[in-house]
Amino acid sequence: MKLAAKLVLLFLACLALVVGVFSFLSLKQAQSLALTEHEQHATDLAAMLRSAPDSMSKEQQVWIAQSEEVHHVRLRLVNPHRPYDPSLRPTVPTDLVIRVTEVTTFSLPNDAGEETMVTYVPLHDAAGTQLEVAKPQAYWSKQLSDSLRRSAIALLAVSTVTSLVILLGGLWMVGKPLDLLVQKVQRIGHGDLSGPVELKRDDELGKLGQAVNEMCEQLEQQRTRIASETQQRLAAVEQLRHADRLRTVGRLAAGLAHEIGTPLNVVSGRAELIASGRLSSEDARASALTIKAQTQRITSIVQELLNFARSKTLQRATIDLNQLLAETVNLLRPLADKKQVQVTLAPFESEAPAEVDSAQLQQVFTNLLVNALQAIDAAGQIDIAISKIDPSQIEQGLSLADVKQRSDQYWQVSIRDTGQGIAAEIIDNIFEPFFTTKDVGEGTGLGLSIAYGIIREHAGCIIVASEVGVGSTFKVVLPATVPS
Repeated sequence: MKLAAKLVLLFLACLALVVGVFSFLSLKQAQSLALTEHEQHATDLAAMLRSAPDSMSKEQQVWIAQSEEVHHVRLRLVNPHRPYDPSLRPTVPTDLVIRVTEVTTFSLPNDAGEETMVTYVPLHDAAGTQLEVAKPQAYWSKQLSDSLRRSAIALLAVSTVTSLVILLGGLWMVGKPLDLLVQKVQRIGHGDLSGPVELKRDDELGKLGQAVNEMCEQLEQQRTRIASETQQRLAAVEQLRHADRLRTVGRLAAGLAHEIGTPLNVVSGRAELIASGRLSSEDARASALTIKAQTQRITSIVQELLNFARSKTLQRATIDLNQLLAETVNLLRPLADKKQVQVTLAPFESEAPAEVDSAQLQQVFTNLLVNALQAIDAAGQIDIAISKIDPSQIEQGLSLADVKQRSDQYWQVSIRDTGQGIAAEIIDNIFEPFFTTKDVGEGTGLGLSIAYGIIREHAGCIIVASEVGVGSTFKVVLPATVPS
């Protein structure tokens, strides 16, 4: 509707401009034509006077010519060379008329104040007489006004009819198709690519509607392809993480063999004593309770290992980081004891709630602790601490600069070891996939890369500081969850 109204206004403006210029030119042409006709009339009268019989006086000739003219034209014989005779004195100043040698017209007001055209035609007689023909301009001005009035009425009629045609045609040919296109574009903006716009026409708007429909089909195909590729990517990432968990399980198996072997030996010895029949009923009961306790211990160890190795999708829940780190340390305790490495945990003074996937976060801490154990010689030290920090306290800007989900507070889990340290020239590459400094067969180079990806999915970051020969510190930063 707005576009059609603008088209109507634009057309009317152009039409008014064209008609205005045409009317101005027509007025000028009409004025020039009226002047020409007046001068031609005066010339014809002068020629009639020259051809009159010699026996007739000039005054009689003028009287006859006057009787044949319309009442609005006034004829006089004037002689600018005889200014002392009032009857022959011209209407215009004598010095202007005295130089007249051909038909000349002047415009000046008469005694009544009306504009009058006064034309002088020399009769070429010995006395220098001239014919003065006066005609009021109001006569032909009225004709011009009538002509302009008729033009204005015609302009109004044409403008009205044309405006209605443009308005109705604009609504049907432009307004309605544009409304359909706008509605379609709005649906596309909200993600709705269904329902093609129907414009059964061969003009530019029809081609635009067809292009929009084709664009929607391409977008739908792209969206389907991206969704499929995203699912495949997520599945591949999960497979890599699961493979890394299984690799870690293999490492843990050697350390857990001793943990499981000891309670099994106790179970076996107690069972032999009960089977021998030499124990009293009280001793047999005590041995049975011991067997039950050791069995529960084995079950707990195996369950922790299975939970860690099990493949899971991302499932966020609010957990206590203190408890999660304590479980992870207990899981890795056999490996630490085997290498005679002391692992200490300094938990937060109260609960440390965070909305995370506990299995994936445990995988991160396990990878970091296993790497620390491998980098430490015998009798080394690993210190783990949990603290709450502000975003301004994050040491490196690499982490939260592009994180969409922001938090007012963050948890920082610091894992410091007294191992060999990381050289400065490779510290920027340690999170790259398949990058490793270990010997062939000892690592795939995926552990830190997977850990980095998991933390990024949790809107956090990993900050590394290391010195060769002194040790390394890995700081895991995660958004804090405010307890309800």
